[in-house]
Amino acid sequence: MAVADNRQRFMPLPDDRLSGRGQPLAYPEAVRLVNPVEPEFKGEVDDKYQYSCENKDLRVHGWICMDPPVGFWQITPSDEFRSGGPIKQNLSSHVGPTCLAMFLSAHYAGDDLVPKFEQGEAWKKVFGPVFIYLNSVMSGDDPLVLWEDAKIQV
Repeated sequence: MAVADNRQRFMPLPDDRLSGRGQPLAYPEAVRLVNPVEPEFKGEVDDKYQYSCENKDLRVHGWICMDPPVGFWQITPSDEFRSGGPIKQNLSSHVGPTCLAMFLSAHYAGDDLVPKFEQGEAWKKVFGPVFIYLNSVMSGDDPLVLWEDAKIQV
């Protein structure tokens, strides 16, 4: 998974969060990996909030599959449509592989950022643009160049 140049990593599997492999912590999203499929993750805490970004930095995020070498990216060239402004944090990608497009969110800021409407009140808003980009390289080539290519598309 890649969220930024300095935030890229191999990810645990969804099964690692299940009973017997993961130990639930203080809130449902946080799980200590006690018996993960890949032993390198043992003892780590997995939590979707670890991969949050400020809106201004959430232009491209997604996943690289190593075999075959394919990238799946969500590209958002502008954050004008998002609630909370440029420094509000939002969720991005996390275990699944999950790739989220957050338009309105009370995460980190509370319910005041979510619009409220009276019965019958007219409301209109444009969300996006959000672009899904797939890329690939030939087998044997470095799959990490897929991240560099996705950033160019922004």
